[in-house]
Amino acid sequence: AASAAAADTSLDGAYDNGNEITVDSNPVTLNASGTGGALKISQDGNQDAFVITNNDVSRGMLITQIGVLSSGNSALQVSSNVTQTEILAGILMDDPDSTGIVLGVENDGKGHGLRVSQECVLNSGKFALYVHSNVAQTAAELVHIHQDHADSTDTVMTITNDGSARALKIVQNKALTDSTRALEVTSSVAQTTGTSQICRMS
Repeated sequence: AASAAAADTSLDGAYDNGNEITVDSNPVTLNASGTGGALKISQDGNQDAFVITNNDVSRGMLITQIGVLSSGNSALQVSSNVTQTEILAGILMDDPDSTGIVLGVENDGKGHGLRVSQECVLNSGKFALYVHSNVAQTAAELVHIHQDHADSTDTVMTITNDGSARALKIVQNKALTDSTRALEVTSSVAQTTGTSQICRMS
């Protein structure tokens, strides 16, 4: 850990506490004016390199990107150049009674809200986007897309397939009940336009 003397001058109110640096006044600010990073952590052991424990109601970490990012850069990037067999970036909500959103993306701009670019041929059983649940769901859909603006006139979801395989495949692995369908298209409003169609195949 940094010495107490060094902490007094360089960490703005932080002081050394054994293997910890404790901040009890103003936040610690790291300013980088050169081409190097403001903070670099090198971890050669098998322990966590960076841990944030937040016991309060405020944010555990906040990144404010003020400058315009150059091509290929991100406000937050997790990168690895070695073969990984586990999750590279994981988010765990470990309280079964939690009802909050685990990961929220709010986009006030005009670009993609979420983009997945699969740049390598996938192995068998691997997917660019995978949603999985091994819990009996009885109260809600596993995946739900909702366009909530009544004046919207564009398509909610589009599948564009430039290959020769199926664009959409539905596999129903259990016998359906009398009221369920492998694919169901419904409308809760009266369709009055002469050319309007609930479902069209062409």
